Amino acid sequence: MPIELCEALCRFGKNAHIIRIAKTGKNALDFYLAYYLGKISEQDKDAIICIFSRDTGFDVLVEHMESGQHCRGIVRIATLADADEAVVPTAIAATADKETTAPLPPQNNSAIVHDLYKKAQQYLMQPDSFRPRGRDNLENLLCKYLCESLQIYAESDAKAAIHKAVDKLITKTLITLDGNRLLNYHLDPQSIQQKIITHITAAKAGKTDGLKNTIRIKSVSLGLDSNDAAIEKCIVYCEKNGILRREGDKVLYPPFTDAITHPVKNELEEKAKLFFSKFRQNKPAKRTSLMTVCQHLLKLDTAQTETMIRYLVAHNKLQIAESGALTWLT
Repeated sequence: MPIELCEALCRFGKNAHIIRIAKTGKNALDFYLAYYLGKISEQDKDAIICIFSRDTGFDVLVEHMESGQHCRGIVRIATLADADEAVVPTAIAATADKETTAPLPPQNNSAIVHDLYKKAQQYLMQPDSFRPRGRDNLENLLCKYLCESLQIYAESDAKAAIHKAVDKLITKTLITLDGNRLLNYHLDPQSIQQKIITHITAAKAGKTDGLKNTIRIKSVSLGLDSNDAAIEKCIVYCEKNGILRREGDKVLYPPFTDAITHPVKNELEEKAKLFFSKFRQNKPAKRTSLMTVCQHLLKLDTAQTETMIRYLVAHNKLQIAESGALTWLT
């Protein structure tokens, strides 16, 4: 076992249990996991379960336990980033009763900080919300906006909790700091959509159920609708823009063997040459700036611009961070 995993398990003390697998073989771990999940759900109907695996086959088991209400909550996650987004909200409900008897200072209570983070995010996502450029001003604004959630705490504790919530907004790259330590917000629909697309292409779920689970987890973390209709709409958008393709239950990702016809590919190559001839230096640093350049300099519409950006990424011309920042490779 990796030392990092051992250290993480030590924090759970006697609540961590290591199960040795007697024999290995195809699907052996799957059967072990199914057995112990059944055992846990039989002994504790209020159990909160998280399966940490990239295997989308477990989604069938997750769906069965959810539909039969065999536990309080269950989710499969593929990455540690998903863990923060999927498990913490459930932990809020699980610890709510405990907090009334032995409350922690809000800044030291991850459930409260997460709740403040979500409320702050939802407020800042509103088109008419005020978004200060200074961090102190933002924290003062959020203290006033979230006063009902903080009124039972001392002022110093409330401010400390808001500070932690803003830290989380920055960690999630929903807010970034520029060179002058001023705040930039990435909460507009285009930026939020790009975060979901970046998450999809990073996870690369191989089956439709896994893809839907990936979108659902990210959507919940961003405060968006996570119902089936919204998820299907997101998948259709990705298909139309060449981000992925469904073939039966399989999900495929670029490069597709027949993704770009020769005339379109030739046109993209010409547009790319024109772009690089104009921008040998000082290339756009953000995705939004690149889209503006493509639309005005290269005379592309929005759909063509998206295709152009995917072409540049697929041909290792640039990389796009979840925040929208660009790293040019040529």
